[in-house]
Amino acid sequence: MADIWSLGIQRLLARVNSFHQPGSSKSKCKSFFCNNEHIGWIREDAANQLRRYPNIFIEHSDQFVLADNLATYESRSEAVAKVLNDMRARDCLKTLRGWRDELYLVKSAYNKPSLFDIERSAASVFGMRKYGSHLNGYVIDDDGTWRMWIGKRSKTKQTFPGMYDNLAAGGLSHDLTPTECMIKECEEEAQIPKQLATEKLKAVGAISYCYEDDDGIHPEGEFLYDIQLPTTFTPTNADMLQNFQFSHGKNLSHPSLVRVLCLILTSPKYILTRAKAVHETWAPQCDRYFFITESLGNDVKSNESNFIEQLPIAPIKNITAGYDHLTQKSTLAFLFAYENYFNDFNWFVKADDDTYVIVEHLKKFLSEQNSSEPVTFGYNFKVHVPKGYHSGGASYVLSRESLRRFYEAQQDPTSNCRKDGGSEDVEIANCLRTKGVYPGKSLDKQNRELFHPLPFVDHFRGFFPDWLATYAENPPQSVN
Repeated sequence: MADIWSLGIQRLLARVNSFHQPGSSKSKCKSFFCNNEHIGWIREDAANQLRRYPNIFIEHSDQFVLADNLATYESRSEAVAKVLNDMRARDCLKTLRGWRDELYLVKSAYNKPSLFDIERSAASVFGMRKYGSHLNGYVIDDDGTWRMWIGKRSKTKQTFPGMYDNLAAGGLSHDLTPTECMIKECEEEAQIPKQLATEKLKAVGAISYCYEDDDGIHPEGEFLYDIQLPTTFTPTNADMLQNFQFSHGKNLSHPSLVRVLCLILTSPKYILTRAKAVHETWAPQCDRYFFITESLGNDVKSNESNFIEQLPIAPIKNITAGYDHLTQKSTLAFLFAYENYFNDFNWFVKADDDTYVIVEHLKKFLSEQNSSEPVTFGYNFKVHVPKGYHSGGASYVLSRESLRRFYEAQQDPTSNCRKDGGSEDVEIANCLRTKGVYPGKSLDKQNRELFHPLPFVDHFRGFFPDWLATYAENPPQSVN
């Protein structure tokens, strides 16, 4: 259960903290200073407008500074307000169309003195931090069941119309403390009486994040509160919320909530045979899949080209051809997965083009595991590597945490992870071991293997090579 929540939370965090993620405008922004304190970030679209007011906003190579002659709270507030009113009249920035006539305090940190105040809708122009108070409300039934009240925003709201929300929340205006703000919002948004809110509100923490969108940059800090409401009390929608409803439990360990990315190693000579068979059978059952292959060259026939264009081939360059380079191919596949899809999946499967995976069975097994743990699953061999390794031919699975540590090991020159050569399954295991990643038990409830290193017919007939008994962590057994 915690594993599925962690997937959702990590994806959410990447989205709401997008300004600090790769691909944001952060590296192109200029810092904004006032009184030698860093108070925001200026994006180029905003910078183009601020350059019209050089006596107020002084531009340097990597920053804007509010003019030194604006030395008081009042003078700064007045000067910035005049600029914003002029920009609003010129309709030069979309975000100012949402003018609120609500003032926010500008500080370098919450516990620092206020430098000036600013119209709420303009804070994102300067990338200034805004603060708010957010409330989660719940009840505890007589049988001990916990239920949470969920709000739904009005479809007429400027921000996030029609979406689910806290029980109550509000921006922290210049004249209120976080708790005063929360009590006010309780009454305005959910009709929670002031006395009940005052008695039952519980401060539980704070979070900060920074995202960007078309309107600008949004650093935000939220003060978090909980309130246990009587079972007889029903919030009444008011102000920004359309209605309230109770949340209902869901089986978060259901296989349908497991997200798997499959990385299937192949080569040009098998594209039209093995890869085609995988593409037309089990691979589409993965939540997403890629074939990992070296360059296909320019000698592909036109009828073959049409099919190949349909294949999801990972855009990985400089893969060296040949069986002796499978370590490199698998390493590049995992690095590709980390750099592009780390937050989108919780399990990462490495398979070959002669592997057959019953994906629904795999997901059922993985739904009972925790991808936040440094664990891998596959057919366990007990030799060559401390704590053993997985047979590459049987396919194996890395948890998200294992993938993160594998990437970390690849960036760590002291880990001595082999980039190429050797036996692929052994070398991948050796690399994972440097960061504390170990194989898990890949058995069903009857202690039977879930991954199989030999062709199906061998397992069916029971014809096993002698080496398997020496290598296998769980030696093959016949059943009646």
